[in-house]
Amino acid sequence: MYHSFDKEVITPQSLARIPFFQDLKMEYIELLSEKINLCKLKEGTLIISEGDTTQKMYFIISGMVNVYRRTYKGKDETICTLSAPTYFGEMSIIDGGPRSASVTAKTDVVLAELKWEDMRYLFDDKPEIMSYIFKNIASTLSLRLRRLNGLYSHQTHDLA
Repeated sequence: MYHSFDKEVITPQSLARIPFFQDLKMEYIELLSEKINLCKLKEGTLIISEGDTTQKMYFIISGMVNVYRRTYKGKDETICTLSAPTYFGEMSIIDGGPRSASVTAKTDVVLAELKWEDMRYLFDDKPEIMSYIFKNIASTLSLRLRRLNGLYSHQTHDLA
């Protein structure tokens, strides 16, 4: 679709080294590794397009990505730059809604790609995996919201 990259299957050992999965039982990591692709992308590759409805999240193995939004004036505004061992695209796994930002490879990057369509059947059979993944995503989203609340409270305090 947007990508021109090589795909490989990730080994259970490589998946276990990603901090997001560090507390997951090895038997579940082995099941997940069969569903997660390793993607190697070149610098400048569009990974996610704002408004897209694909349900995928990505774990950065190496390299860096830029997360940005288009302003109402049509200018791209960088939100942040991410690098290993973080992840992005998780909101689409939770709510299936359109992407809130675009993401491009800032450098050559290696990503582990988790697709909802590949995972939902595994989740039916092993709800513990879904619970683990959703809990980790919820923790990250909560942390991000707390940071935004902190920024907002400083701004409104400064206005008083």
